[in-house]
Amino acid sequence: MEDSLLVSLRSYRQRPDRDPLEDFITEAFAWTLRTHASLGDAFLSKIDSRVDRSESSQSEAGWRWSTQEAVDEGIVDMMARGQGRTYIFEHKVGSVGKAAQLDRYQRFVQDSEIVTILITGARWEYEDPSNSDIEEPDLRLTWAEVSNILAEISEDLDDRSRIDDFRALLDHEGLGPRERLAESDLRTVSLYHPTLDKLVSLIKEIRSQTSRWAFAYDLLPDPNGKTQPETRWSQNPPRYGRIALNI
Repeated sequence: MEDSLLVSLRSYRQRPDRDPLEDFITEAFAWTLRTHASLGDAFLSKIDSRVDRSESSQSEAGWRWSTQEAVDEGIVDMMARGQGRTYIFEHKVGSVGKAAQLDRYQRFVQDSEIVTILITGARWEYEDPSNSDIEEPDLRLTWAEVSNILAEISEDLDDRSRIDDFRALLDHEGLGPRERLAESDLRTVSLYHPTLDKLVSLIKEIRSQTSRWAFAYDLLPDPNGKTQPETRWSQNPPRYGRIALNI
C-alpha cells in the first residue's frame, strides 16, 4: 500500500479508551468531498441518480458541507446543503444503522427537499423501520460501494490524490471493496461452524476446571486478580474471527 496521509493520521488516538474510527472516517470523507468541489458535485449526482431524483443545482457558493451537526434528536454525521435540497448522511463502522435514526433527523432539518443516506460497513448492518410511521433511508450504501463510486468519478478528474488517500483509508480499515469468494472458499463455510462450536465447548470445559489450573496461577499470577481462565470474545461468531484464551 502506498503511503497515505490519512492512513498515517489513523494511528492518532484522542483518548486511550475510545477508538474514534467512525468520526475519523466521517471527517476524512467530508474533507475529501469538500476540498474538491467537482468531486462533491459528482458524488451527489450519483446519489440523485440512485434515488431517482433530478439533479439539484447548488448555490453559487457551492455545496455547504458540515459534520457532527446537532439537531434536536441527536447529531447528524454529515450534511450537504445546496439550492433547496439537503443531504443527510449517517455513517456506521462496525455497528448497525437504524432507519429510525435518520427518520428522526430529517424531521428537524428545514428544507424544501431532503435526501437521507445511510452508509454502513456491510449490507446486513441495518435495522428496518419498527413501524409504518418511520421512513426507510432514501439510499443505503456500504463503504465499499462508496469507494467504487469515488473510483469511477476519479477517472474523469485530473488530480485524484485526495480520492486515493481516502480509498486507501477504507482499505486499511477493511471497509474497501473485496474480491468475490471463490467456490472453494464457500465450501469451507460448512466446515467452519462445527469447528467453532467445538472450540467454544473446549474453552468452556477449560473454564470449568479451575482447580486443575491452580499451579499456573501460582506460577503466573494475573495482575488483574482473576482466578480462572477467561474467554475474550464479544460476538458469536467472534469478531474478526478470533477467540483468545487468557490463562
